[in-house]
Amino acid sequence: MKKFLLLIVVFGFIFTGCSNSNSKNESTKIVRGEWSGDTFTSYVGEFKFTKPSSWYVLSDEEIAQTMGIGYEQMKEEWGLNYSLEDMDDLLLYDMMVVDMATGSSVNVIYESIEGSYSEKTYLELAKSTYSTMNYGDIFELKIGGEKYYAMQAALNGYTATTIIKINNGIACCITVGSVDGGASFEDIISYFS
Repeated sequence: MKKFLLLIVVFGFIFTGCSNSNSKNESTKIVRGEWSGDTFTSYVGEFKFTKPSSWYVLSDEEIAQTMGIGYEQMKEEWGLNYSLEDMDDLLLYDMMVVDMATGSSVNVIYESIEGSYSEKTYLELAKSTYSTMNYGDIFELKIGGEKYYAMQAALNGYTATTIIKINNGIACCITVGSVDGGASFEDIISYFS
């Protein structure tokens, strides 16, 4: 779980580096997703995610606390000097769910971006910036009928998959953590429609 927290924060900082809080794309608006029972609807990402009944949905307060813990770990381990306030101005952490028994998890982050970044550019930036994570090749997949791009890194029994789509100046990043003995990446992807 500690590595997953680091990955969530890492991708927040990657996104922060591609954005400018003083000149956001004014023609786009990030709209929060919403839960109805066990199903989360992302209007930005154009998908639905139905969690298994045993998975836990983190509240906004728990997401904020998780981000703070992940940031402190990354600051200590990697010596980063960004602030959480920098990230809060640029990103919206919309949803986090976790299987408390195994640590498998999903999170959704949105960012209003400047310029013409492609999904592959974002992922290549992540690969080069965090080369020690040993990301694999970038691949395409469909979520909710929409084309996304993804890459995976294996970390001691834990597979972290970062999935991204950019549409109308908004990046939707989904981070999927699958754990040996828990739901597989394929299982978790099947929870999306």
